[in-house]
Amino acid sequence: MAENRLNEIRGKALDRVEKSERNLKLGIIAFLILDTAFFIVFLLVMDFSNKLHVLIFMASGGFYMLLLIGLIVLGLLIRRDTQLLLRAIDLMEERLTESRR
Repeated sequence: MAENRLNEIRGKALDRVEKSERNLKLGIIAFLILDTAFFIVFLLVMDFSNKLHVLIFMASGGFYMLLLIGLIVLGLLIRRDTQLLLRAIDLMEERLTESRR
């Protein structure tokens, strides 16, 4: 009975992890598509002789670089949390098997 309960907990946890990873990948892809479209439109509209346009372009590039770095860090944190969760499930299974002995 306890093993069935453990398998159920493990299955739910893995489902949540997979859903989280899928959502992260979709978010990154959506961000890249929107960012690339913005970059292309801005380059087409931008007047390279106007220093204000160049300044705005550089500022927006820096801002989007920070967002990209933030998304990468978020992905690394999610991956680390996933590993911790899987390790906790393994430890719970080991303790359950030891307590049956």
